[in-house]
Amino acid sequence: KDPAVLGSSARTAIGFSQDGARLILVCFDFNISLRQEAEVMRAVGCYEAMNLDGGASRALARLDQGGDR
Repeated sequence: KDPAVLGSSARTAIGFSQDGARLILVCFDFNISLRQEAEVMRAVGCYEAMNLDGGASRALARLDQGGDR
């Protein structure tokens, strides 16, 4: 078990509600373990979730309908 992977780190996750109607993206700007991340994703309504890249390379951006970021 690699502590660099399983330890606490800033993380990004994506998940879906059970009915597939909601896509949930979360970017943690504080250190969190994979287990804690899973608990948060479940608490916000994710039925399925996946951990994405973490640490210094994590990022989340959006473009609204007006073209603003």
